[in-house]
Amino acid sequence: FFSMESQQEKPDGKDGNEGSENNGVQVHPQRKRREVESSKMKGTSDNWKAERAHWKEVNKRKREFEAELHAKRKQYERGDPNWMKKSKNSWMKQQFGKIEDKAASATNALARAEVLATEESGFVKADKTWLVTQKDIMNEVDIQTAQKKFNFEADANLGPYMCCYARNGRSLAFASEKGYLASINCQKMKVIKESHLKETVRDLTYCHDDRWVVVAQKRYAFMYDHEWAEAHKMSHLEHPNKVEFLPYHFLICAIGRYGVLSYQDI
Repeated sequence: FFSMESQQEKPDGKDGNEGSENNGVQVHPQRKRREVESSKMKGTSDNWKAERAHWKEVNKRKREFEAELHAKRKQYERGDPNWMKKSKNSWMKQQFGKIEDKAASATNALARAEVLATEESGFVKADKTWLVTQKDIMNEVDIQTAQKKFNFEADANLGPYMCCYARNGRSLAFASEKGYLASINCQKMKVIKESHLKETVRDLTYCHDDRWVVVAQKRYAFMYDHEWAEAHKMSHLEHPNKVEFLPYHFLICAIGRYGVLSYQDI
C-alpha cells in the first residue's frame, strides 16, 4: 500500500529526487546532463565564430600586405636575376649568385621599410610626380609658406636640375647635370655666385653651413667654397651618384655606381 502522508510531506510537487522539476515532472539525469553540455557547446560555438572572423580578417590583411610588398619589390628590382645562368663557369655562377642574393635581400628590405614606414604629415609623395602641380601645392600650404614662393628660370638645354638648402635656410645651391652651378641668397633672392664645371654633376649637398658645398661629379666628389672654388678632392668617393652630409658625425657619405656606400671624415 502507498502512504498518502509521504506524498503530502513534499510541498510544491517536489518529491526529493534530483531529477525532478517544479511542475512535478521527473527529468532523467542523463537528459539534464546533455542539456548542460549543449549549453556549453553553444557558448563554445559563439567563441569559435568570433575567433574565426578574427583570423579571417588577419589573413585578409596579410594578403593585402603581401600584394603591396610584391608590387614594391617589382618597383625596386633591377636587371634580370637569371642572367648568370648563361655563364658556363661554375665559380662565376656561385659568385654572381651570392651577389644576386644580396641584391634581393636589399630589395626586400627596402620594400618592407617603405610599406611599414609611418610617415608624418606635411609632405606629398606620388609615383608620378608630374601629376602634382605647383597650384595643388599652393592650395594646401599655409599663407606664410605660400609667401615664400618664387619662380626660377634656367636654361633647359643644360639638363635636369637638382638643388639643396643650407641647414640655416639662408642659401640655396643648385646644379644642372651638365655642370652648371649657382648659389642663391634666399633672404635677398639674389644670385651669390655662378660657375660651370663642364663635367657631369649627379648630386650636391651643403656641409654644416653655407660656406662649403660637396658636389658629386662624374669621377670623384669635390668640395667647393661659397665662391665655387675647389677646396678638396675626395678621391675616396669614386663614381658617386648621391652624396649626403651627416651634421652630427661630420661625415660625407656617398653611394657609388657599384652600390658601395663610402664615407669620409671632414
